[in-house]
Amino acid sequence: MAKQDGQVSSGIAMLVGGALIGLFGAPAASLRMTIHGVAIPWGAILVVVTLGVCVRGASYWMQSKVAGALVTIGWILVTLAYTALTPGGDVILPDITRTYGYLVGGFVVCLFATWLPFVTDIPTGGTQVSVDDVVTGEGHVG
Repeated sequence: MAKQDGQVSSGIAMLVGGALIGLFGAPAASLRMTIHGVAIPWGAILVVVTLGVCVRGASYWMQSKVAGALVTIGWILVTLAYTALTPGGDVILPDITRTYGYLVGGFVVCLFATWLPFVTDIPTGGTQVSVDDVVTGEGHVG
């Protein structure tokens, strides 16, 4: 029973972590700079990269793709709430191309970060030779 309690609390932590990324990431996604007349949305790029790293890290840490999905769900819930009209009439994520790029890009990064398999065994791809074999000339390479 203790293992299940730990999994539930870790799952809640993953949801809250994703929600925090959405909470601070949506306002940061509007940050941009103009270089030679081209607007670069560096805030959106930074948040999407951070989101991908956190989703992949959560999946790897928990050894479960569900953990990455929970981070994604937490991020999506808060981010979609930012697209709604506030009582004062303001919108944090307006209905423009940059916002769609942030939403779709973030979701695609989350899908790939969750979907990619874990690296468990890396093949060496050849015969291993010890240093002693090389010095004495007794090893066979090839």
